Amino acid sequence: MTFWYSRRCPRCGGDLYLDEDETGRFYVCFQCAREYPIEYVEGLAAEKAREAAAEPTEKEVAVAGTRR
Repeated sequence: MTFWYSRRCPRCGGDLYLDEDETGRFYVCFQCAREYPIEYVEGLAAEKAREAAAEPTEKEVAVAGTRR
C-alpha cells in the first residue's frame, strides 16, 4: 500500500509519497525528489489541521452593490 500527501512538499508544493530503505521510512517528493522524515511531514499536517480548526466558521457573504 502506498501512502502519499497531495501538494504537501514544503519546498516546491509537490506530492509526497512514502518510501523505505535500509535506513528507515520517509516521504519523498515526486517533483523535487527531496526526502523528509515521517514525523516532520505528519507534524506539518497536524499543524495545518489545528490552524483550520481555529479559523472562524462564519464567512462574510458578498452582496452585489454594497461596500464596506
